[in-house]
Amino acid sequence: MGDARGPALRAVVAALQAQMDTFDEDEAETYHACTCWAYTTHVRAALEHAGGTDASEDAARLAMSAGSFLEQVTSAYAEAHLLYKRALAMRQGAAESHGLTECYRKIGYVCYRQGRNADTKRLSAPEGAQGVPSRVRPRS
Repeated sequence: MGDARGPALRAVVAALQAQMDTFDEDEAETYHACTCWAYTTHVRAALEHAGGTDASEDAARLAMSAGSFLEQVTSAYAEAHLLYKRALAMRQGAAESHGLTECYRKIGYVCYRQGRNADTKRLSAPEGAQGVPSRVRPRS
């Protein structure tokens, strides 16, 4: 998120994250009062501007939050899958692996819910990824 638009984009991402935070995935009934649905189009647009590997962890977190909302409340698994994959692309350059593990777990779950069992089994983490459970690493 370099250049002059970086601060503006970070502000937009933060504002959209505040809207996504009105849904608590651990308390699914919060969807009644959340404002997420009204902002999902804006989230997609902001993530387009955030780019791939240049994006911050904040943008990856926004993609994960919007994906969780779409997955759990609307069952829009295809859209959630795309958001989770975007977050994965943003997080792959980071040294911290918890975010990668979360991305792989969510992508695998969405594939499972879509009945794409072959994709779920094929889903694997990069070689040598730390903190990635062995069940998502490729078998030797």
